[in-house]
Amino acid sequence: MLDRKPKTSQAALARAAMAYRQYAPSLHAYLSRRLHSRSDVPNLTMEIYERYLRTRQLEVIENPRAFLFRIASHVVADARRLESRQPLTFDSAVTDRAAESLELSTPDDNDRQIDATRELRQVRTAMRQLPPMHQAVLWLAVHDGLAHKEIARQTGLTPATVGLYVCEARARLRKMVDHHAD
Repeated sequence: MLDRKPKTSQAALARAAMAYRQYAPSLHAYLSRRLHSRSDVPNLTMEIYERYLRTRQLEVIENPRAFLFRIASHVVADARRLESRQPLTFDSAVTDRAAESLELSTPDDNDRQIDATRELRQVRTAMRQLPPMHQAVLWLAVHDGLAHKEIARQTGLTPATVGLYVCEARARLRKMVDHHAD
């Protein structure tokens, strides 16, 4: 029985091992920046090297770094595609805490407090119309004073997405509250 896969030379395997030692930290950082789940990074780093070693003509690769990062971009695309097929999950305790905190008691009956209560009700009503993740992210940013990185850690979103959700939520609230004031 003939083996159709060309034999890889020991020199090529040695270069691949050296490339692994040299570029693994950079690939790890690359994957960490581009993926939501940092727990997948070590496995995906190994996936990159497995694909690298499965290359038919390992000997002719002139720039191993560029080749590895090209493979990494494909691995990231595959991981994102797989991730997009899975339903969004987040810590329900975060949204529960936000919802519980929205329940406000009615203040004493003086004019200033009545106006404040009316405004708070408008905000609460508008807040409930936001998507649940927007509610949670806005609450954590405004009420709990958390930074976007910390919110991202708690919700599984990226800091950029957290910033976007906070900005969108504030704009929607402003629009809804202004609409009620008219």
